[in-house]
Amino acid sequence: MKLLKKESESFRMDNNIKENPNNIHVALAFDNNYIVHIYAMITSVFHNNRNNKIIFHTIATGISDNEKSKLNTYAKDNNAEIIFYDISQALLKANIEIPADSYFTVATFYRLFFSSLLDPAIKKLLYIDPDTIVIGDLRELYKTDIGDFPIAAIPDPYFETREELGIKEKGKYFNAGVMLIDLKNWREQKVSENVLTYVRMYPDRVPYLDQDGLNATLINRWLMLDNKFNFTSSDVKLQIPAKELIKNKVIIHYTSSRKPWNALTRNKLRYLYHYYLKMSPKSNEKNYVDFAWNIKSIWAFIRIRIKEFYFDHRIDKMFPVKKWIDSSDIYY
Repeated sequence: MKLLKKESESFRMDNNIKENPNNIHVALAFDNNYIVHIYAMITSVFHNNRNNKIIFHTIATGISDNEKSKLNTYAKDNNAEIIFYDISQALLKANIEIPADSYFTVATFYRLFFSSLLDPAIKKLLYIDPDTIVIGDLRELYKTDIGDFPIAAIPDPYFETREELGIKEKGKYFNAGVMLIDLKNWREQKVSENVLTYVRMYPDRVPYLDQDGLNATLINRWLMLDNKFNFTSSDVKLQIPAKELIKNKVIIHYTSSRKPWNALTRNKLRYLYHYYLKMSPKSNEKNYVDFAWNIKSIWAFIRIRIKEFYFDHRIDKMFPVKKWIDSSDIYY
């Protein structure tokens, strides 16, 4: 499957990556819509991984040469490296069809192609979605021994089962936003090829596209990890203070539509994204991309923040509001 090639020399820092015990190889895949958010994400990686040598392997489409150069400089300034790869859009789009009503783009499939890009000397690859913030050291995750499995991942709390994919047991569907990949096992077990074939054969079964394809083709062939490595929006509960929620967590994942750059997002951990964005070269960007200055939006914004403040500061212990306390709805 030779759909990919490395980009020109001017946008690579080091093509001779050797296996070094201090290296952590991280895969990123995104398009131009995520350029601001990727700065927040990699800033969080830098800030919490000072003792690790981070090497980003990146598929980024629609990004200007100037922006790639800036990312290269930013990585170098933080003792990291970033390597860009070019993916043939013509070949990829000829083989993959995105449903017209899907909010996903073809970029979701990029993670399937890293195995055909990287030097064989690289044994492991940690794939992390761009809508994440890393708040801990990645070393423990990266050093996990996954045996003969092609990946290690974390169950997705949003789904109990997915019987149409053959997953009938609870907790056996994983979220593909964070995956530790054993590249040798991945290649030998033809994971990419099997997923692409499945998605093309059963388009009605895979609303979550490659994630569904990965789950359907890797049943009982992945190692389950603790959710501290992929703490999703579905794990966030209104009634639990934010400081308790993030205790001992490593990766915060803003799944579904609960993105921190949307003003009315009901996710109290949005502040982590804004904290690292302000530390990044994109600190002057708007906090929110969708806020409308009207009475309805302003009131909704205030109501969300009041509820979060109420529980985060344990006001519920002093002045209980029964309808809030009894609510189990995470979408508050």
